[in-house]
Amino acid sequence: MENLAFFSNQNSFISKSWAYLRNLKELFPSSPILLLTATCRQIDLQEITSRLEINYQQASLIRNISFEDNQIVYEVQKKKENKAQFLNEIINIYNEIETGKCIIYCPSVKGCENLIIELQTKISKEIIAMYHGELFAKQKSAVLFDWKSEKIRIMIATNAFGMGVNVPDVCIVIHTGFPMSISNLVQESGRADCDGLPAKAFIMYSRKDIRTIMGIYSNGQPSIDANEEGGEKESIERTKYLSEAKHKIREVLFYCSSIYQCRKKAIVDYFAWPENLASRECNICDNCLCRASDNPVWVDIRADVKKMLEIIKAITSERQQIIRNNVIDVFHQFQAKEIKNKFREMPVYLEKFSRKLKTKEDAFLLLDDLVLRDLVKEDIILTKSPTA
Repeated sequence: MENLAFFSNQNSFISKSWAYLRNLKELFPSSPILLLTATCRQIDLQEITSRLEINYQQASLIRNISFEDNQIVYEVQKKKENKAQFLNEIINIYNEIETGKCIIYCPSVKGCENLIIELQTKISKEIIAMYHGELFAKQKSAVLFDWKSEKIRIMIATNAFGMGVNVPDVCIVIHTGFPMSISNLVQESGRADCDGLPAKAFIMYSRKDIRTIMGIYSNGQPSIDANEEGGEKESIERTKYLSEAKHKIREVLFYCSSIYQCRKKAIVDYFAWPENLASRECNICDNCLCRASDNPVWVDIRADVKKMLEIIKAITSERQQIIRNNVIDVFHQFQAKEIKNKFREMPVYLEKFSRKLKTKEDAFLLLDDLVLRDLVKEDIILTKSPTA
């Protein structure tokens, strides 16, 4: 068989294709591989080359550092529990634009189907369409034609609405649940920056989104019986895959929960390589505006960190499993009857402590930070409960 000039993969982060690419590399060892992706960190390139069994030193990467230069204003808000309020919030955001298009991302197909029914009672049906992976090819083509021909102004979609659908007049991108990863956030919100004009990207999030996103990740990697032929290796791969998925979820959750950290700077820093220049704050995202309004001061919370780690160690020594609320309840020494009955015998709950973090939100943010720093081990377990 003759050698190939090269072969390419359109999205470097679709792990299902890595095994096939590795096989192709064995068949055509001298053929170069072209991997295309809009987002790549140094650790990502190391992971890709490892999976493809390519020498990292022989891998070349051309990077386009454009996150900091885009005209997107980022805003994150907690999702309204009331459906009517949630719907009105979306409509209010859409009404901010006089011309241009709006993309509304939903975590699931069911979410898309529910939202389009509700929106069509408030907005003209003729300008709203839906796109997801379960549509037939003809349906997808028809929707994309209407989208590009200016007939459709609002597209409700899953992240299947991706490459090849860019148009220059998208002014707003709304995520009705937090994205599956920081990379997804950048790529999906980036649909609003194709023309280089000012645009907005909104995330409406809730901790309940964890269950939905984790379910999508779990379904994306089939469960393997370790006793089957090759099953042990596949089982290890699945465990690693789910561990990485949980870490991505925590990263997005921390991004959404942050209070004063510049949204754009956080994204730029996330994808930064050692040789990159220091990033700048945008001064126009919701967090930058909040920081300017509140004028916060730096506070030394090392004692709070030490206390929280002490609490986690104390509780886990007595219980096989605990939940996040247990840690925060003890940290704040809440006096509700149920809490007192559960922890009243524990010295770490009874002893006096002058904490700097006064609110539950700040305490949860600290706990999230400790998990991301790998100082605390946390697992995401799907149960029949509506929360994860």
